Amino acid sequence: ERKGIMSAMLDYSRSREQLDELRAAHRRTRDKRKADRIKAVVALAT
Repeated sequence: ERKGIMSAMLDYSRSREQLDELRAAHRRTRDKRKADRIKAVVALAT
């Protein structure tokens, strides 16, 4: 059965190391659009 988008989002996770790397990339990124996308990934994974 195909998952709905909400259940797929609830199953989304990243390792602690990946989250640390994403947070560091978020701080380094000058492009606000890219920073917002990184922030969304971190928020979804926590």
